[in-house]
Amino acid sequence: DAAAAMLSVERASALGWNFSLLAPEPVPTLGYTSLRFAFHPGTVDPPGSPRLLVRTAPGGLVDILDRVDLGRKQWQTVELAMPRLNPGEFLETFHLSGNFEGTFYVDDVRLITGTPRSATAVLADQEAVPTLSSLDQNYPNPFNAETVIRFQLQTGGAVALTVFNLSGQRVATLFSGRLNAGLHSQSWNGRDIQGRQLASGAYLYRLEVDGVVTTRKMLLMR
Repeated sequence: DAAAAMLSVERASALGWNFSLLAPEPVPTLGYTSLRFAFHPGTVDPPGSPRLLVRTAPGGLVDILDRVDLGRKQWQTVELAMPRLNPGEFLETFHLSGNFEGTFYVDDVRLITGTPRSATAVLADQEAVPTLSSLDQNYPNPFNAETVIRFQLQTGGAVALTVFNLSGQRVATLFSGRLNAGLHSQSWNGRDIQGRQLASGAYLYRLEVDGVVTTRKMLLMR
């Protein structure tokens, strides 16, 4: 899975800052047509002439400020065409550079094929039925209006998907019942059991499958 990154940056020099996300292993670029990721401006304070560059290939930098709005404080999707690379070339890092200050968020970095099917930079199991029950990181994360939680079941059984605050209090039940083996997803709008909006902060979502519990953390931003 592609995990969310929260980045706090400051201009250490007139040249700005650089950030690189290293893939677990080099990814072959053959067959991919574009690079896609989600971007949230967070608390960014842009200077008079801001820049935000993404490297889509060795030596190739693209300024994406014509694709994102630093003043719009919500998740925005960026998709960049991949340059034509030679067969056998690999993508090893996701690289950002810029000259503004503040905290921003990056999530769901993906390489996109020429067909509707896509693949993340982390190699995923493509079997119809997963070999292990697992709970994915929610997307987007952090989120504001809504987020989606995906999970995989090795076998069918009793399933409960619940949300807790950091004090251990259950604030929402997203699903409780039986499900078949396979891939499943559930959305959450950041509201509690009574339908009230919850405050900004970190929350835990827990998947229980036949007594086996998996927990992950997510961040709600109002």
